[in-house]
Amino acid sequence: MAQQEFDARVAWALDDMANRIEGKTREGKDAFESAFERLEQTVRNFCSERPERVVTEKLQTFLALSGSSNSLITSLEKEILC
Repeated sequence: MAQQEFDARVAWALDDMANRIEGKTREGKDAFESAFERLEQTVRNFCSERPERVVTEKLQTFLALSGSSNSLITSLEKEILC
């Protein structure tokens, strides 16, 4: 569920950036950062409940990639707003 919310927020953020580049106004306020925080917390909780090394390593890699996406989108949003 947290992954779906994060994916939806990523899609919204990218669509919003495209709209702003085209000169359209922003529609509402996004909760992109909080979606990543919920995803991060969900993964950490899951890892703490299941100490299997392979699963934990894969989820940590997934979380790192999601964090990179989060950072990239946040940087792009700041550039577009300037």
